[in-house]
Amino acid sequence: HLPFCAVKCLYCGCNMTVTRRAETIDNYLALLEREVDMAVTELGEGKRVTQMHWGGGTPNYLSEGQLWRCFEIFAKRFQIAPDAELS
Repeated sequence: HLPFCAVKCLYCGCNMTVTRRAETIDNYLALLEREVDMAVTELGEGKRVTQMHWGGGTPNYLSEGQLWRCFEIFAKRFQIAPDAELS
């Protein structure tokens, strides 16, 4: 779950941030990349991923470049299975 939306929905119970500043999301992605690198240090490189689900407002709110950057953070460090469930 990436915690960014244009507005907070009344029914939302997620940890999220409403922002119109692209640099806030870019900074978050930089920190996410560092955290994933730390996880890879413990788990080992190339672990197989069979499911990746992004929820909340994220798919609608991040720019195309930010979405690709986020995907690549994982794709460069893990083996995305050819038949992986991606949504």
